[in-house]
Amino acid sequence: MLTATLSTTTAHLAPAAEAVAPATACFFVVAAAEVGTMSRVLEVFALRSLLPSRWHSQRVGGRADEVHIDVQLDDVAPGEAEKLARKLRQLVEVRQVLITFKAVAD
Repeated sequence: MLTATLSTTTAHLAPAAEAVAPATACFFVVAAAEVGTMSRVLEVFALRSLLPSRWHSQRVGGRADEVHIDVQLDDVAPGEAEKLARKLRQLVEVRQVLITFKAVAD
């Protein structure tokens, strides 16, 4: 089940996201395709001893000057996911961060 909640700002989470716990947080990161971009994004999770369950990245753009990174993190509370998104948005290379939540199946 996918809960349709996107967060593109640091505003409070929508009620639909708060109702989902535990959940898989799905982060979609758009960033500049620079040498250290992926390691800096991964560091946001590693510094909190969090290991993403999925990581996919792809260079895109006219001259492959942008990277799209899809990261999934299991069993995370929506509030914690929003904190992680704020940290990701603080990275110089990051242009945009979107979050969706998938409910954990019983």
